[in-house]
Amino acid sequence: MDLFHPLNQTKMERIYYDQRVKDEAARRFVAGESSGKIAKDMGIHSPDLIRKWAQAWRKKHNLPAKDYRKPNIADDVDKIQKLLNLIHRIEEERDLVLKTLSLVITGEIKGWDELLSKLGLK
Repeated sequence: MDLFHPLNQTKMERIYYDQRVKDEAARRFVAGESSGKIAKDMGIHSPDLIRKWAQAWRKKHNLPAKDYRKPNIADDVDKIQKLLNLIHRIEEERDLVLKTLSLVITGEIKGWDELLSKLGLK
């Protein structure tokens, strides 16, 4: 008699997985690995969970439902996210430079007149 057979269990205990585990499983699935292999490798009890997590991952990263599962798409999403972060940082730096320039031009920063005259700009 198999003690772990579902019919021998009175109640299935719910298993909660860390978000990092879910993301890793979803990335591997989207990159082309089978959900069965991933479940076996990672000790996840159901390959269906991996497909569910992959669907949520796809939606989170705004990937189309059609053909989202292809090799290296997870790498492409990472590159896109890094570029978006870089754009955001550059925009913040640009805004800081423009604000500083505005303060310099209007003379609202004390000591700028003296500095500008020493540089021969005023």
